[in-house]
Amino acid sequence: MIRSGALTLFQRQAFTPILEVIRNELNSDAAGITIIYEESAFIIAASGFPVGRYNRSDSFCAHAILQSEELMIVPDLREDDRFSSHSTVDRRDGFRFYAGMQLLDDDRMPLGALWVIDKHPRDSLSNAEIACLRRVSQAVTAMMRRHAAVTVE
Repeated sequence: MIRSGALTLFQRQAFTPILEVIRNELNSDAAGITIIYEESAFIIAASGFPVGRYNRSDSFCAHAILQSEELMIVPDLREDDRFSSHSTVDRRDGFRFYAGMQLLDDDRMPLGALWVIDKHPRDSLSNAEIACLRRVSQAVTAMMRRHAAVTVE
């Protein structure tokens, strides 16, 4: 995690245009990049959601990085026992849908996730939407690698 340089990217404006594109392409209320480290979840960049440090136990992305698949989709957060009582879900205008694509380091270990979240449940994402999320996650990971290389030099 430290070697990746991911946490030094906190609140990087360079990610904002990318997140706005993914948010629009997937017609979502918010999109973001979360890095999981120890007991914290750092939303290092977001569109439609506040950046900041959150408890890992409150993070959807903490679950996404534990999946064997790179992509975790939760069609309806209210119907999922892991998330139904979450503070951003259990209110009238709460979030209903989550999709998170793992961000992998050089050793293919998950650092965090690129995610979208929406106030409406969905059955899934289309193949084109999944491909878009995958391409953007790869671009974000490449940016992290470049940043880590510059930071080390």
